[in-house]
Amino acid sequence: KAWKAMTHLRVPSSITAIDTGAFWSCRLKEVELCDGLKYIAPKAFTCCSSLERITIPSTVKEIGREAFSHCFQLVEVELRKGLQQIQKLAFHACDSLERISIPSSVQEIGHGAFSFCKSLRNAELCDGLETITKCAFSSCESLEHIVVPSSVKVIDQRAFEYCTELREVELVDGLKRIMEGAFWYCS
Repeated sequence: KAWKAMTHLRVPSSITAIDTGAFWSCRLKEVELCDGLKYIAPKAFTCCSSLERITIPSTVKEIGREAFSHCFQLVEVELRKGLQQIQKLAFHACDSLERISIPSSVQEIGHGAFSFCKSLRNAELCDGLETITKCAFSSCESLEHIVVPSSVKVIDQRAFEYCTELREVELVDGLKRIMEGAFWYCS
């Protein structure tokens, strides 16, 4: 018999953490995370190249480093209020991701968290966010418009570099610092 890939995963509410690399490079297409989950560790779903959609329940406080990086077919990510940290490179190189809404409970978007999301057109940043860290949206070449909420104090180095389709940026009172190269090569 031919080996059959696991395509659907339901994580029950009794699970509070998904450890490092738990589903690395699995052929998962659908993942259902139930309330009760608090932590998604680094590289938990890295290279799940068939994964298309993920909803992060409001009980999750932290998405670890590279947790969903290189999930090339990931089109839709729903982040719910309650999430506090999106770590470094969490969604790096999710080529098909078109839209992201960062809930108001997130204070900082980690280094390169959405870098190289080449199809990302819409990034909604909500009040509550304080820092857009280094390379957070670097090389998001389809991003056309960004509104920086009044709670943001710092746009870090190279945060939006190589966003070659970026046509409009709205900055508001409250912003204290725009770091070196924040908008490099935004032609």
